[in-house]
Amino acid sequence: MVSVHYYDINLQFGTWKGEIYGIWTERINVNMGIYVNLDLIEEYGQVNPAQLWKDGDWDWQALLDISSAIKENAPINIEIFGINNYDLGSYLIGSNGGQTIDPETDTFALNDSKAINALEFGQELKERGYVWTAEDNTDTSTRAKFTSGELVFYFGSDWISGDPSILKPGEAVKFTLGMVPFPVGPDITDFDAQYRLPITVGNLWVLRSDLDDATAEKVFQYFANTVPWGDDDEQDLRYTETMRDHMDDRTSLEAYVSGSRMGYFEKTFLYNVVWGTQGSGTVGIGNVYAEIINTPGASATAIIQAALPSIQAQIDQILGKTQE
Repeated sequence: MVSVHYYDINLQFGTWKGEIYGIWTERINVNMGIYVNLDLIEEYGQVNPAQLWKDGDWDWQALLDISSAIKENAPINIEIFGINNYDLGSYLIGSNGGQTIDPETDTFALNDSKAINALEFGQELKERGYVWTAEDNTDTSTRAKFTSGELVFYFGSDWISGDPSILKPGEAVKFTLGMVPFPVGPDITDFDAQYRLPITVGNLWVLRSDLDDATAEKVFQYFANTVPWGDDDEQDLRYTETMRDHMDDRTSLEAYVSGSRMGYFEKTFLYNVVWGTQGSGTVGIGNVYAEIINTPGASATAIIQAALPSIQAQIDQILGKTQE
């Protein structure tokens, strides 16, 4: 029942325990990215990260180089990258060809060297003072730092730059606003096949469980014909029109949209294992990332090995595996 044009990410969202239960007739985009204060980039003589992306040069080293150049020369009130520990860890992992949870097997993939290297790089960014979090640890305060012009990079969702009260250029933001996908990690050897950023939410048409394959195929074709999604170029064109007034820079627009197709279904939110519940003794994957990133010299491998069994047990219980 699977169309040859169906995207992997759509199949991941519609599949439960190996069975396809739902469909969506448009590509599910990565709707998060790195917003960039392009005035600060220009002031300190750096290349627009979106141009680096376009040239194939936006990688972890480029992020380090820009961060170092600005940190060493800017006033003390200028910080580099506003992002929380969970997002930093999961997006670095995806940009390095790894995954938090394998969407096909529902098991953690953090013992892979790509994930370990990503988390250790996050640790390095924090130790060098390039990652900044507000004292109250809220996204609202981090974003306020960005809109004030005192933060070079801010990680956020695509819709907020269309809201005049949050991040819309010329209204909430008075500097030149750009955007870029996460930089490419060093373990990527095949960009098209390996670079996959996490997507935690998506839309779905759910099929009735009593449909046979022939009927399910007709339903699928009905939705595909009603809202034809087209190929990647057509999808990119529609998304470009949606995002056109969300940033000031055409190169940023093209870079962000081109990266939006590179996603995989990241299931930590689905299984409610992002953060541990206070007082319950449970640990979430966000807590694991925070411990690694915020502890200089800590072994990512040791922390992961200590925490994963209990988190995996929570997932297995939801899937009913403990009862099989």
